[in-house]
Amino acid sequence: MGVDRQFYIGVKALVTDRKGRILVLRKVPRKASDRWKPFWDLPGGKMQEHSVEDTLLREIYEEIGVRKVRIGRLIGATVSNFKIDGGRSSLLFLIYKCRVSEGSELRLSKEHDELRWVSAREAKRYLAYMLPEEFLKKLVIAK
Repeated sequence: MGVDRQFYIGVKALVTDRKGRILVLRKVPRKASDRWKPFWDLPGGKMQEHSVEDTLLREIYEEIGVRKVRIGRLIGATVSNFKIDGGRSSLLFLIYKCRVSEGSELRLSKEHDELRWVSAREAKRYLAYMLPEEFLKKLVIAK
């Protein structure tokens, strides 16, 4: 008997700076019922009724408070290591290279408690909880 698997589609922003560093955010539980520990992630989230571009812009603004964003090329798609709905559902992410305006002041949402600019090599380690290893190799090359 096969297992039904539900997927949600989401978008992630691989935000880089002039030095080639990647922005990572530490996501924290917001409710007492959240049964997961804090982990590092890229800005982004689930798509709802909006286009990919609108979703990326909305999520980047919500998570780091920046409106001026240049959305670049699609780096690829991957299924997240992180499960939702009690482990019944998976997240399929489309990951785009993005750049925020130089000198933008980053302001974290309540979903996160820390941000860091890390090297591509460090990004592999930071994002290992959320993204599969084979995709992280591609992600780091794409920076």
